Amino acid sequence: MFKRPLWVVACFYLVCLTLIGLIKPSLLLATQLEVLGEKESDVERNLLEGSVVVEGLVTAYTSKDENTGFTLTHVRLLMNDEGGYQSLSNIKVTCKDSTYDSRMPGSRVRLKGRLNTIKSPTNPGQFDYRTYQAIRSVAYTMTDPVLLGEPDRSGLRSLLSLPERLRALLRQRICSVYPEESTGLVASLMIGDRSLMSWEDSSLWRRSGIAHMLAISGMHLTLVGMGLFRFLRRRGMGMPWSIGLSCGALCFYTCLVGAPISALRALIMFLYNMGGRLLGEDPDTYNSLAIAFLLIMMGDPAYILDAGFQLSFCAVVTLSFFAGRGPIQGALMMYLVPVPLILYHYGELPLLGIFFNLLLVPLLPVAFCMAAIGTAFGGMAAYPAVFIFRIYEWLIEFFNTRIRLTAILGRPKWYQILIYYLLLAGVIFVFKKWQRKLRRYSLVLVLPLLLMVFYHFPPKGLEVTMLDVGQGDCCVIQMPNGITLLSDGGSSSVKAVGTNRIQPYLIMEGIRSLDFVMVSHFDEDHVSGISELLENVADHRTSLRIGTLILPYRQEMSHAMKEMLDLAERAQVKVKVLSAEDEILFRGRRGIDELTKIHVLSPASGDLYDNENDASLVWLLSYGDFDMLFTGDLEEEKTLMSRYRSYRSEDYGSEDYGTGDYGPEDYRLEDNQSEETEVRLPAIEVLKAGHHGSRYSSSTSFLQALQPRVTLISVGYHNRYGHPHDQTLQRLENIGSHVYRTDWNGAIRIKTDGKSYQAATYRGGEWA
Repeated sequence: MFKRPLWVVACFYLVCLTLIGLIKPSLLLATQLEVLGEKESDVERNLLEGSVVVEGLVTAYTSKDENTGFTLTHVRLLMNDEGGYQSLSNIKVTCKDSTYDSRMPGSRVRLKGRLNTIKSPTNPGQFDYRTYQAIRSVAYTMTDPVLLGEPDRSGLRSLLSLPERLRALLRQRICSVYPEESTGLVASLMIGDRSLMSWEDSSLWRRSGIAHMLAISGMHLTLVGMGLFRFLRRRGMGMPWSIGLSCGALCFYTCLVGAPISALRALIMFLYNMGGRLLGEDPDTYNSLAIAFLLIMMGDPAYILDAGFQLSFCAVVTLSFFAGRGPIQGALMMYLVPVPLILYHYGELPLLGIFFNLLLVPLLPVAFCMAAIGTAFGGMAAYPAVFIFRIYEWLIEFFNTRIRLTAILGRPKWYQILIYYLLLAGVIFVFKKWQRKLRRYSLVLVLPLLLMVFYHFPPKGLEVTMLDVGQGDCCVIQMPNGITLLSDGGSSSVKAVGTNRIQPYLIMEGIRSLDFVMVSHFDEDHVSGISELLENVADHRTSLRIGTLILPYRQEMSHAMKEMLDLAERAQVKVKVLSAEDEILFRGRRGIDELTKIHVLSPASGDLYDNENDASLVWLLSYGDFDMLFTGDLEEEKTLMSRYRSYRSEDYGSEDYGTGDYGPEDYRLEDNQSEETEVRLPAIEVLKAGHHGSRYSSSTSFLQALQPRVTLISVGYHNRYGHPHDQTLQRLENIGSHVYRTDWNGAIRIKTDGKSYQAATYRGGEWA
C-alpha cells in the first residue's frame, strides 16, 4: 500500500470530502456561495437593484436559435466616472445574436445591464443550475445587456484567449461544412460544444449510455496526444522533442475545448506519463490518477460535486483495476461500477449501455479522424464523417422506437448505494475465486439483485407534492397501492416546464408510470407541461409511461381539447371524461383500495359556464379521514355549492344524512339553507386554492364551509397578475388556515397516514 503514498493520500482525501458532501454539501461550496449572495457585501447587494456597468473577457461563447450566450470572466465593476472599479465574480450573459457577433470570443467588452443572482432549485430532480455555475465561479446572470463601445482584443489576457477565438472559428467552420443535422455531433466530438445539439438528440445519446462519446475526455486527448507523439517518433524526432511538442499541443487542445474537468484529468495524467517516459520510469496509473485528483482538488474542492468529475474518475479507476481481465468482464464492470453515480445524477439507467459501448465506442477514433479531415478540407471530405454519424443515429433510433432505453429507478439513498457496492464486491470476489461455470450462475442470480437494490417502493401513506412550476399548477399524488396521479401540469412563466421540472421530478422519484393524468381545464398554465409529456411519450423521448388521461366534461369541444385528444392518441394513452357525481375507486395489488377515493364535484354535465375557469374539474381526494380538495381555477363557488345542495336535498331531504352512493358523509348539506347563508360543511384538511389565490376565488362563505387547516397556493414569483391577492390571504388568515405558496416555499409535500398529516417544503436542495 505504501508503494503508492499519493494514492493513499488521495483516497483519504476523497473519503473526507465524501463525508462532508453527505453531511453538508454547502460546506464544499463555501467560497462560491459567498459570491453567490449568501454573504454579499452591501455594495454587491445594491448591484441587484439597478443597472450597472461591467467589463470583462468573453469566454465559453455559444450561439443557437438566434440567441448568444457567453461567460464574462476577469470582471471589473465600474464604480464611478473617474475610473474606479471593483473586482467581481464571473457573469453568465445571454442576449440576441443581433447585438453580439463573432468578434466577441476572447475580447474584452463593456456591458450595461442588471445583475441577477442564480437561485437554488425549488423542486426535487430540478437541475441545480446554481451549484453548476458556482463550481465554475459564476455568481450572476445578465440578460440582454447593452454593449458599450467596440470589443477590445488588446492586452495579454486577450492574447491568452487565442484558443477561445479559434474555437469560435472552428464552430463557424463546422456549421458551414456539415449539414445542419450533423453539426451538433461534430461540434461536440471535436471541440466539446454541445450548444448546437437539440435537447432531444442530447437526451437520446444520454439515455443510450454513450453520452461520454460527446464529452471531451481521456479518449479524445489520448487520440490527439498519443497520436501526435507516435507520429513524431516515427518521423525520427527525438524523445524530448516529441514529448515536448505532444504535451504542448495537448495543453493547447485542452484550452481549445474549454478545459472541462474530464479533459483536465486526462491532461494531467498524460503529462505525468510523458514525464515518466522522459525520465526512463514506468508510469503508474494509480499515482497519475492521484496526482490529477489532488491537483484539481487543490484548485477547488467543489469539483467533487460535479457529475463529470465523478464519472470521469470512476471510469478510469474501474478501467485500471480490471485491465487485462478480458473484454467482457471489463465492459461489464465499466457498466456496473458507476451505476449509483448515474442514478444519483440522472435517476435512470441505460439498459443497452454495454451493447452500445461495445458496438459504437470502437468506431470513435475513426469518427474523430474523419470529422477532423472533413472540418479541415470540407466538400467531399466531410461525407465519411456524416455517414458514420448517420449510422450512429439510425442504430440508436432503431432501438429507441422498439424498447425502453432506460430503467427509471430514481435517486438512490446512501444506504442503497452502500448495499449495492457490498453486493458488487461479492460479485467481483466470485469472478476472481470461483470456477468459470459457477461464475455464470452467480451472474444470473446476483445481477438482478444489484438493480433491485434501487427499486422504488410506494409510500406507506398518501403523498401529495405540489411542484413549483412558476405561474401554473402541478400536483403529483403517490398512493400506497402503487398508483401515481398527476393533477394538472403547466406554466405560463417557465419554458418547457414538462421537460425541465415535471419529468425530472418523476424520474428522480422513481416514478416509471403515471397511471392517471387529470386535467382541470385547458388553459396553458395547467396543460402545457402535460402536452410536453404526451409528446415525449409519443416520440419515444422518455421511458416514462402514461396510463389514462382524465378530462373535464364539455358540451362543446374546444380547440385546446382537440389538440390534447390528438396527442393522447399519438401517445396511445386512454382518455376518460368525468363530470359531477362520478367517483373513482383505485384497484391496487390486493384488490380495491377502500381507503383512497376521488369524488368529482364539478362540472355538471347539464350546466353551462360563462368562462373556462368555472368549468374546471373540481374533485375531492379522500384517504381515510384525510380530505384534500382540488379546485383548478374555480372562481364562481356559489354555483357549485348551490347545485350540490339541490342534488342532496332531492335525494336525502332535510333530515336524512345516511351514506349514499355518491360520496362521503362530509358532503351532506342541509336543505333549508339559502344561497346567502353560510353552507355548513365539515372541515377538510387541505385545500388547493383556486386560480392561484386570485381575488375572486376562495370566498368567505366557501372557506367557512370547508374550514381548511392548510391551503396550498401554486403561484409564480413576482407574477404580473398579483397572485395571491392580499384579500384572499386575509380571508385564509381569518379562518386560521396555514398557507404554503410555491413562490416562497418551493415544492410542497403533504404526507398522511389517513389520520394525521405533515407538511414539508423544498428549499436549498432538501426537504425541511
